Amino acid sequence: MANPTFKVKEEKIEENHSEFTMEPLEPGYGHTLGNAMRRALLTSIPGAAITSVKISGVKHKFSTVPGVKENVVDLLLNIKGLNFRFLDGETKSRVSLSVKGPKKITGADFDLPGNIEIVNKDHYAASINDKKAKLEMELIVEEGLGYSSAEERRTTQLGVIPTDAVFTPVKKVSYEVTATRVGRQTDLDKLLLGIWTNGIISPKDALEEASRILTSYFL
Repeated sequence: MANPTFKVKEEKIEENHSEFTMEPLEPGYGHTLGNAMRRALLTSIPGAAITSVKISGVKHKFSTVPGVKENVVDLLLNIKGLNFRFLDGETKSRVSLSVKGPKKITGADFDLPGNIEIVNKDHYAASINDKKAKLEMELIVEEGLGYSSAEERRTTQLGVIPTDAVFTPVKKVSYEVTATRVGRQTDLDKLLLGIWTNGIISPKDALEEASRILTSYFL
């Protein structure tokens, strides 16, 4: 097909989940586009993630914080579920927390500079059970692509805990190819592409960004 023409239709399943139908496609192009789109969506869409954490009174991740329900490992797992979005083109930020107990801590309790926001402010982070206890921490949040391991950011700085960082805002991509027809031509492809995001970008915007990235390789 010299100048391919096909339609893209979006069906919103949930707030951060949409399914896109692309048809008609030339025979075989359903899998070609599906594979390329899936790879671009999962590896090439920039996002933000916590890259290191510093907790007051904690020297390493196998510690505990007096008065806090979670140990440090569980606390790190919880805060890694916070979804950050940079504003005004920023790529790095410092986020802090200083809370006294008793308190159930969520994303809304973190102190943010003006260049970043937390999308899921109701996300649970930790609980302080003791009224005399206090939890203070500092997070470094950076923009990146794909996945980055804590080993890449190993440091000798006391109290700084590097974290594994999942930057991609696209949580999952699925695709299915079925047959469709136009007039008498019955061997055409129909591509059904499912996209799940973490809320910092919509599935539609993620698809458009992935399309631009793929197009840039050929133009």
